[in-house]
Amino acid sequence: MKLLSIIVPLYNSEKYLPKCLDSLLNQDIPAVDYEIILVNDGSPDGSLKLAEEYASRYPNIIVLSQTNKGTSGARNTGIRHATGEYLYFVDPDDYILKNSLKEPLARMDEESLDVLRFGYTEVDEQYQPTRSVKHPEQPDYSPEVMDGGHFMAERLGIACYVWTFFFRTDLIKGNDIFFYEGDYFDDTPWLPRVLLKAERVDSWDVKRHFYLIRSNSLVQSQSQKNIMRKLDGQQFMIKELTKQKQEVTGKPAEKWYDMMIAHCVITMLSLVGSRAYDKKNQYVIFLRSNNILPITSYRMSESNRIKALLINFSPTLYCRLLHRKNPSK
Repeated sequence: MKLLSIIVPLYNSEKYLPKCLDSLLNQDIPAVDYEIILVNDGSPDGSLKLAEEYASRYPNIIVLSQTNKGTSGARNTGIRHATGEYLYFVDPDDYILKNSLKEPLARMDEESLDVLRFGYTEVDEQYQPTRSVKHPEQPDYSPEVMDGGHFMAERLGIACYVWTFFFRTDLIKGNDIFFYEGDYFDDTPWLPRVLLKAERVDSWDVKRHFYLIRSNSLVQSQSQKNIMRKLDGQQFMIKELTKQKQEVTGKPAEKWYDMMIAHCVITMLSLVGSRAYDKKNQYVIFLRSNNILPITSYRMSESNRIKALLINFSPTLYCRLLHRKNPSK
């Protein structure tokens, strides 16, 4: 059994993959102790060829292929094939700090952790750090071992990026916790399902992961097709998180669900008002028919608290005000 399985989904990754893989290979634990599982999802560029070249030189790299299951499906395939005691997800355009695996793995073992969260740095396409702004919804990295429900309420924030965590593999596999395939934002509904099963979770305020902000990524794209994908993703998250919340009513994690659902509603209606105003009625009806309103202002920035108050008063008016700023959209 390996100590660690690193799962990397591949799609249009050729440009960034060498930096990613070199960072994963340039580590302070023996190669025999960890595996790098590259899951090619029918990538149309040279990602598969490049991955196979690396695999031919490094025995701890495994290449798997599938077609059109998306990032979530690639991660699921990686989970099913993982043999490591711990799991770590890395996107192919990201990279990690040199010699940075040994210490967090030791911490997982010494503290008998189910989950360990660590920090990250956003970088631009020249690999320069971007400016970050602190706000109340951001993670709290204060170190304290606690169960997953309390961690969600007190530490998690709105950043549900799975690549900022190490997970105990048997926690994932033993509870059959897989990603929803085809979901645009697959991290957010998956992570709380894991944390609610975790008995020992801790944070480590060390930035060891570098997250690349790509101007042409799906997240950054403003094409109408991707706007609609984002709106569908927000709608799915709101429905799924609302369903999950029902299972933790009266427990600490309920506060996190209130905050995250509110954040998703604000994001969705802000996008509707500025980029898809003609579809406002269907999203307002969705919120009302699913009893999502009113939303909470728990752990919100001042600007988001004002947005929440306005949405609770009238989501239609909120969209209309944003549309006035972007009348051509």
